[in-house]
Amino acid sequence: MIQRALQEFRARRGVCPMNGHVLYRGPLETVVRVTFFTNHIPLDRAWFAVSELDGSVRELSFDDVAPWESPWR
Repeated sequence: MIQRALQEFRARRGVCPMNGHVLYRGPLETVVRVTFFTNHIPLDRAWFAVSELDGSVRELSFDDVAPWESPWR
């Protein structure tokens, strides 16, 4: 699931991600956080839901992942 999210991130943004981390694994989808470098610190983040059924990927907002994620300090 991480590899699928990283692949989708590269395809959508044209940027090489630093890494991915599973935030939540449910019966229908897995939520993956992708981190990437920008011109500021801390790293930027993007979130993707990867379908367990067909591997389709949709991008999520911070509000979508707030139950499993915390804001950068």
